[in-house]
Amino acid sequence: MDSYFQFSCYPKCADCNTQWLLSLYIVGGCPGALLTKILVKRLGLKRTGVFSMFVYSLTLLGSAWVLQHSVAGTAVLYLFLGQAVAISYSVSYQLVNGWAPDNFALFTATVTGFPTTLSVIQNQLVTAYVNPHNLKTDAYVGHRTYFSQPEILNRVPTTVMLFGVMTFGLQLIGCILITNPSRLSPKESFSRKPETSKSNILENKKDASITATSSVSLNEVENSYKLKTYGSNKDHNETIKVSQSYQSVPSTTKLENSIGNFAERGLHTTSPPESIPKSWKPSETVKTPVFYAVWLFGVSMLYGLILKSNYYKQFALLYIYDDKFLTLV
Repeated sequence: MDSYFQFSCYPKCADCNTQWLLSLYIVGGCPGALLTKILVKRLGLKRTGVFSMFVYSLTLLGSAWVLQHSVAGTAVLYLFLGQAVAISYSVSYQLVNGWAPDNFALFTATVTGFPTTLSVIQNQLVTAYVNPHNLKTDAYVGHRTYFSQPEILNRVPTTVMLFGVMTFGLQLIGCILITNPSRLSPKESFSRKPETSKSNILENKKDASITATSSVSLNEVENSYKLKTYGSNKDHNETIKVSQSYQSVPSTTKLENSIGNFAERGLHTTSPPESIPKSWKPSETVKTPVFYAVWLFGVSMLYGLILKSNYYKQFALLYIYDDKFLTLV
């Protein structure tokens, strides 16, 4: 990419450095992770994954044309690309947590570490297509080396397009195979308000009313109470001895009304389930070990990606002239 910006997109792109593109790509992941919660509430977990797939693929395919004309446009697309990747990661974590809660750490490490392993194969394929004859760098700008051969530079946009098509195909297969975990509802993963079934509440109200028809008709006669049961073909009277004086008991009508009002209020009020953790404030987040684990992940992996992608070839090609061998090691 640096060689393409230096010689094929000259003079509009000569001062561009791909480290800015990758930095914007990583920065875009922050708002992308925050957008995931909103998207899951509106679309559901699986549809959010499909949405991020289309955004990622369209952005990557669009950059194959934009990078030939504008560095600024390419930078903007990489910003959207980072957001789409962050949404995909967030959805993947939710699905992994739903399907394998006991092995969540293992599968999360697989999801985050697999791109690094895959890059070994990916770099070999890209190098084999872009530089099939294993040409050496022939241009020096300061302490850096670049490829200026047209047969190499002309393949860069096509490579980006092929990579976008391949990525779309793999993500499409993944989205088709994904099903929502039985223990994790699409909306429960981020929402703290569980769905309230109106039919269930009305059914409970009906059952409670039937139970309430077994009322008590109490008369204080020698510390005895008469229990009168309704709702059957024959009335049953039973005398119950008590040790304390009765003062007041609500009537059947009042009891039914109270139950009805409580059930109606249940249609509009919900209580957060205990299984869903609370949402932390920023001041609380920085006090948790999870925050520093995520921070360490970002520093070690993501910014390590910037250093590797931008400098290893520019530096190593000064001493190792075999491009394919350098890509492998």
